[in-house]
Formats: sequence, C-alpha cells, structure tokens
Amino acid sequence: MDDTKKNKGVYYTPTELANFIINYIFKEYRFDDKINILEPSCGDGVFINSLINCGILKNSKDIDISLVEINQSELSKIQVIVNKLQSEFNMSFINEDYLEFQTNNSNKYDLIVGNPPYINKRLMSQNQITLSNGILEKAGILPANIKNIWTSFLVSAVTALEEDGVVCFVLPSELMQVKHSEPIREYLRNVFNCIELFTFNELIFDDIEQDTIVFIGSNQKHKKGVYYHNFDSLNDVVTGTYSTITYNEIDNLDYKWTALFLNKDQYEQIVRMKSNINSLNDYCSSSAGIVTAANSHFIVNNQVVEKYKLEAFVRPIIKKSSFIQNLITFEADDMVPLMNSNIPTNLLVLDSKIDDFNDEVKSYLNILIEDKIPDRYKCAQRDKWYLVPSIWESEGFFFKRSYHYPKLIINNANILVTDTAYRITMKDNYNINSLTFSFYNSLTLVFAELYGRFYGGGVLELTPNEFKQLPLPYISIDNKHIEILDRMFREEMPIDQILNFTNKLILIDGLGFSGSDINVLNDARERLVNRRLKL
Repeated sequence: MDDTKKNKGVYYTPTELANFIINYIFKEYRFDDKINILEPSCGDGVFINSLINCGILKNSKDIDISLVEINQSELSKIQVIVNKLQSEFNMSFINEDYLEFQTNNSNKYDLIVGNPPYINKRLMSQNQITLSNGILEKAGILPANIKNIWTSFLVSAVTALEEDGVVCFVLPSELMQVKHSEPIREYLRNVFNCIELFTFNELIFDDIEQDTIVFIGSNQKHKKGVYYHNFDSLNDVVTGTYSTITYNEIDNLDYKWTALFLNKDQYEQIVRMKSNINSLNDYCSSSAGIVTAANSHFIVNNQVVEKYKLEAFVRPIIKKSSFIQNLITFEADDMVPLMNSNIPTNLLVLDSKIDDFNDEVKSYLNILIEDKIPDRYKCAQRDKWYLVPSIWESEGFFFKRSYHYPKLIINNANILVTDTAYRITMKDNYNINSLTFSFYNSLTLVFAELYGRFYGGGVLELTPNEFKQLPLPYISIDNKHIEILDRMFREEMPIDQILNFTNKLILIDGLGFSGSDINVLNDARERLVNRRLKL
C-alpha cells in the first residue's frame, strides 16, 4: 500500500458502490424538494458524480451541495468534473480539513454522505487529535480509547443532521466488531431509530486488507429498526442484489454488532444457552506470552545457535501459531520437526554481564548492537538490554489469532511462547486437560466469533479480555478422552466431526442441551465463520 495513502487515510470508493448508495438512499428515505447535502471528505468526487448522474434529483427544485476536501488538487479536479456535467445544483467547494470546517459550521443537513478518511491516531496531527477529542467529548464519548479519525467524522456528521436527516458513510468494519468502537456503537443506538448496515463478502478496496461496511443512520418516522444487509459479490452491488435480516427494534445488543449476522431468534436462543455458564476466567488465569522486542534477533534457529555457540543460553519457544498444526497436546517430539526444518525455535536467555560471555556470544551481541536493537524502546527499559523478561512456561497456551477456529493447546513439552499467545495457568481444583477438551464445543466457538474481531484476510483475533470472557462449559474428563480428541486433530478430521464428538459429551450429556440446540449453535457458527472467511 502507498505510504502517502496510508498516512492520509485515502481509499476511494468504487463507482459501483457510490451509485448503489445514492440510489438506495433516495429510494428508501424521504426528502423535501429543498435538500441540503454535505460530503465532508469528497476525495475524487465519486459521490457527487453519482448524485448528479442518478437522475433521481431532477425534480427537486432547490439542492445545495457542500463539498469539503483537504486536498486542493483533488478539489480542483472535482470542480472541473462538475462544470463538465453542467449541474444545476448549488455547489460549494470548500478546501479545508473537515475537522476545522465543522468547528465554525452551524448549518444542518438533510443528507451527509461519503467515505471519511481512515487515519490511525498515531498518524494524526496534534491539531487533528485535539479537534477529534472535542467532537467526541461534546457528544459524551470519552476519546481515550478511540483509535481512528473516522469516528470523529461520523459523530460530527450525526450532530450536523436535520431532525429527519440521513447520514451514510463507507466505514471500516471495526465499527461493528472491535472493543474500542463500543462507545460509538452505543452512541449510534441512542441517537437513531433506524440503523442499516451493508456488508460484503469481497474486499471493497483492493490495496488494503480492511473489511468495509456501509452505515446508514436516520430518525425518519416511516422506517425503524436495524437492517443488516449482505452482498455476496461486487457484481451484486451493480444489480442491487443482497440478503437482509431485520430487527424490529434497535436492541441494546450485549455483544458486538457481529451478532447481526444471525437472525434475531437464533441470537436470542444462543444468549439463553449461555446464561448459566461460567466464563473461561473462572477456571484459569491468562497472561500475554513473552515480548522480546525483536523476535528475529532473540529467537534463532539451530544454525545460529551452533555458529555462535549459544547452546547454553537458549530455551525452546514457539514463535507463532502457524508452526503448530492439527494438535491440542504439544509434546516434546512435536518440537523436533520444527527444529530440523531450521525454524527459529530457540529463545536467547542471556542473564550475565556482557564481559562474562565467550567471544562467540559477544560476536552475536555485536550484531544486535549494529542493528540498533539496544535502542528499541522495550530493550532500553531493561537493566540488561539483551535479557528478555518474563521467561516462564505455562500449562497451556491460546493463540490470539486464528483462521478456521481458535487454538487452545496443552503444553506437555514445557515450551515457551511469544506474545502471539496467551499463557494459561489453571486455578485450584481444575486441570488443563479438562479445560482444553471443554473449550472445543460449538457454544464456546460461537462466542469466540461474536466476541472477537476479524481482518480482511479472515483472521480472527481475541483480545485478552475477550478470551477471558468466553463462556466455557467445563467438564472433568480422563486422559482417554483427551487422547481421542488429540488424535482426531492430528488425523485432520473436519472440525464439524470433532464438534459432534465433543458436543455430545460437553453440551448434551454434560448440560442437557437438545439436538435442536446443537443445530442452532452449529448453524450460527457456520454463518459467522463463513462470513469471516468470505465463503
């Protein structure tokens, strides 16, 4: 991806999507002959093009359109386009950062539409951060956990609407699924009596692994509730072909808006099934794996160990989840093929003064010094920059990112893990074998999908708190059952077949769930996984 684009948050909306949005809004929502429209970050002018060309507004007598764009070059291009189209609309072209524009703008709008920039907070200027914080605070939202500039564009737009106004933005899917967007979701639920969300089974922007949604919010009286729509492909955007799930009221959803992928009855059944089940945190504690600050330097392969005579200074470690395939009990023998493949599996543990090391170790440390590893923030905070802290093995570990399903692993090999995993320590009267077996059931895996977030490539991620809060129907099992389950994974049996085995013992025999309950859970898990993987 172009770094300039990334820093400016510039991702232009496809024409097909802009056309659909404009046509949909004027078909579904009601406007008077006099319409005041704002596009707060008009970019390449795709939305104004759609507005002029759609034909829907030809009978409107009085249309004012304000186009705000921080980039003068882009705004000039839009002016040329509009002049060629010979539009009869009253056009205002404003070359300004929208965050500045909105501070002195008292106008109200019937429609605010566009694709606000996606700029991470660390790439925003101090002035942008100050203005964004002011917008959020004025709306009663604490800005501390807000991570991106699009949130302030959205909230500002909401406050600039007429009473019956409509806002429609193309937004990152994190609105629906990340923890730090929760205050925004709550704000939108409280403000609007109608929310519509369009999702896509294909990536809208080719150059970023970012899932995209279309958000529409309104208080028009003729349309209320929550409407979740999904497009299978971009071709379906052209034809206007999508599926819809309707909620009659804007529910105060307990979870992220990912739950909208399910129908209301299904969602309510799943919530009831969870109601009397403890969370994973009741049975174990969990903490982040080892943070080296420079994995490629502190985690090395056997060739590096031999070359620099590091044998006395290394401990076995798993660097990332892709190194562990199709198992739930990690044994010492499972480490052998990784080491033989020259995968980096050796963590350096250098708990001495540099002068006390042999020449070979000093030579390796000099390489790290040349690569400026001591200057890295976490290394600079250590008493010995080269001594990685918090080195201890856990009874089990959970990889925070996964693909087809989350992975909880029993650590029979006493290996270490990096911070790609959470280290698990069992509480009194519970054991890691039973916890791990109990984890692999349809209820827990459904809530992993509901609690977590996913990226454009389909990767599921659970934060520490989301992992701890997972409902876990714990049952005590013997070694025979864990051996059977481990063998099923190693033989690469489909996860559905594995869940048939575990659901019977955990949910049906253990909790008295019915076959119908299991079907509801399995269907929900399949819907959520397929949505994430775009199948």
